[in-house]
Amino acid sequence: MGLRNVGCLNPARFEAGGSIYNRLVTFPPPEIPLREARPRDFAELWALDRRCFVPEIAYTRAELHKVMQEPEAFTLVAQRASGPILAFLVGALDARRRGHVITIDVLPDSRRCGLGGRLIRAAEERWRNVGVREVRLEVAVNNHAALAFYARFGYRILNRLPDYYPGGLDGLLLEKPLLPSRDRAST
Repeated sequence: MGLRNVGCLNPARFEAGGSIYNRLVTFPPPEIPLREARPRDFAELWALDRRCFVPEIAYTRAELHKVMQEPEAFTLVAQRASGPILAFLVGALDARRRGHVITIDVLPDSRRCGLGGRLIRAAEERWRNVGVREVRLEVAVNNHAALAFYARFGYRILNRLPDYYPGGLDGLLLEKPLLPSRDRAST
């Protein structure tokens, strides 16, 4: 049995059977374009958020709409020319003109193929181009996959946020400098 291209599927979801190569080898997916979200995307983005997070943490329709409509907010979407939205990121500027990753959502079957990384890099570049010095975000203390993901991109824990999420779950505030420290000190 030869190797097969499994695209972006998560190897843990494969059914038993076949050779070890059929279950473990993946090839990079074709480049999936990033674009700005359109108003007609909203229902699909909200549904994607509900698939990515437990109900207590997922945004309500009104909450997601509100954060996406903030004056300095933007939403980047990863989607093939035809097909569903595979991932999205909502970013904004906070009161101190720091970048803020509000949410990053990737469909479960599209994880571990670079979409989240492409979205975070695109948002960081956008902020860097307008002089933003650092980016912050919040993560639940028990979201180990997200913590590992952000660590790979240079985010560090600033502090713990007690009772940040519903049910008393603590959050962690993460930060990443976008400009070298010399440039940050002089601006």
